[in-house]
Amino acid sequence: MSTRVLKAAAPVVLLVALLAGCSDDSSERQRVVLEVVTVNNGSPLVAAYQEEDETNVFYTLDMVPVVFYARPYNRSTMTIPADGPYSSFIVTGYNLVWHPGANVPAGLDLSQFDAQNVPFFVQVPVGDEAGSALMVADRVVKEAIGAVLGTPWALDQDFSAYLEIQFIGHASGDDHEVVVPAGLGVNFTFALWRA
Repeated sequence: MSTRVLKAAAPVVLLVALLAGCSDDSSERQRVVLEVVTVNNGSPLVAAYQEEDETNVFYTLDMVPVVFYARPYNRSTMTIPADGPYSSFIVTGYNLVWHPGANVPAGLDLSQFDAQNVPFFVQVPVGDEAGSALMVADRVVKEAIGAVLGTPWALDQDFSAYLEIQFIGHASGDDHEVVVPAGLGVNFTFALWRA
């Protein structure tokens, strides 16, 4: 090829690259894209050490609902046959990373509750939603917090944190795993009263 042709083609290639755009979201580079529609219906979680009514004490486990949506990378040019390769996105696990709020009590290290590669299975058909629930704070988390704050703890000891959730999965027919981020605000309190 001559130098003139290369010089003439360079602006065209540059223009096409600029018009195409770029994205740094790794899920957007797959044939099937997974979106997290909502975690806990879009609300922060109130995580109580216990719930009480007039006669009983209930020790709580905090699970939150999650809704996913899968779509083809390019809706206008991709047709994906049902039950074929790339016809769904399979979520196989998740990671939890705790980020303390400004009012986390001294001596409480929330990173001890981080979790890696927690098994989880949801198959999300392309063009559809699917949901499940995931464990956020179990009895071990609550007891560790109670050990630092004492039980019962005072209202002014309630605190908040941000939970980074990283869903791990792949398109059906493909083993290339991607991480899809989500998050949840969590407010820790000692007790909720049932009416």
